[in-house]
This record gives sequence, C-alpha cells and structure tokens, in this order.
Amino acid sequence: MVDLRVYAAHIDPAGAVIDVFEPTPVTLMLSTFDHTEIRTLPTQLPDGTPADHTVVSMILDGSDPDPLVWAGSAARTP
Repeated sequence: MVDLRVYAAHIDPAGAVIDVFEPTPVTLMLSTFDHTEIRTLPTQLPDGTPADHTVVSMILDGSDPDPLVWAGSAARTP
C-alpha cells in the first residue's frame, strides 16, 4: 500500500515559487456522487473494501490561479 501525498505550488510570471501547499486528494464516489478523501493507493472505500480503480483529483479554492501539481508516495523510513 502506498501512502499518497499531493502537493501544489503557485509560480509567479518570472518562474519563482511563491507558495507551496498540500491539497487533499479525493475521489468521486459514483454510488453517492460525493467526494471522499483518499490517502493510500490502492484506495479503500469508506466501508473498508478496496476500490477497483481510483481517479485522484483535488478541490482547489476557486480564486487560486492554476497551480503546478505533483503527487506520489511519501518517503518511508526504515
């Protein structure tokens, strides 16, 4: 199981990073049309069963300019 992390950054016109933040990764539950937070891949559904597939997305503040986004697993310590 992978510990999912998502980060985003706002870049100014000169190419400098002006803000880095961690949006909450979510998936749309087609059975309810609600967004639910996901923090692992494969994704577990709210009832604890594994999801067949997952589309990872995030909800950003509507006033945010388009951020640069990256996702992956968190580094593990031995």
